[in-house]
Amino acid sequence: MNHTAISILLRNVPIATPMLRQADKPQFLLATYFGSLDENLALATSLPVDGLHIDLVGAPAQLNAVLAPLPKEFVLSLGLVDGRHI
Repeated sequence: MNHTAISILLRNVPIATPMLRQADKPQFLLATYFGSLDENLALATSLPVDGLHIDLVGAPAQLNAVLAPLPKEFVLSLGLVDGRHI
């Protein structure tokens, strides 16, 4: 995840958080792509979303680090196909 994408995500978190915490809400999946979450893992797993999509093509080693902090009710989606040139 590049710094621009992280910046945009962080700027929009305060706006989106109240909407995401409503009782009757749609399910939200946070999608990351083209790399590892690295230092953003704690942020991604603390957001009020129902699931997380991670890139295992570009960063397969992140799987164990991502699995550890995830709540049991979280949905985990795995990117297993290199979609950069399709």
